[in-house]
Amino acid sequence: MSTQAATSERRAISLFRRDIVVRALIDSFAKLNPLVQIRNPVMFVVEVGAVITTLTWFIQLGGGKALGGNDPSWYTFVISVWLWLTVVFANMSEAFAEGRGRAQADRESPRRLDVARQRHAVGDVDQAAQTSSSQRRLSLMAVVMMPTML
Repeated sequence: MSTQAATSERRAISLFRRDIVVRALIDSFAKLNPLVQIRNPVMFVVEVGAVITTLTWFIQLGGGKALGGNDPSWYTFVISVWLWLTVVFANMSEAFAEGRGRAQADRESPRRLDVARQRHAVGDVDQAAQTSSSQRRLSLMAVVMMPTML
């Protein structure tokens, strides 16, 4: 097999295809759910910190004091924005990777090999007809002979 044929056969899927980008944006915001986020402990802690600093900022806007000192409200706001951007972009990068893998799997699924199988009549092991696995129907019984490789 030539090098050119091998490279044209395995082209990388573009990360910025419209369907991948739209799905990644939707998934990145859906992953803000704490029940989903708890599977990634680091990002879960960052999300909890973002919630706490956002609540602190709202308290400061109402005339209250910061929860840990005398920081100005603009500073608390900037920290909140950075924490939320960190969580959303981490989710987005994960969603992009999942979308790209999903698209690659969809592209490669028609390439699956068509396996030949032997079909025996009931009670007659000696007579076999070759059929294609893509033309299979629901079978009631499968018999695997000793020299057969699965």
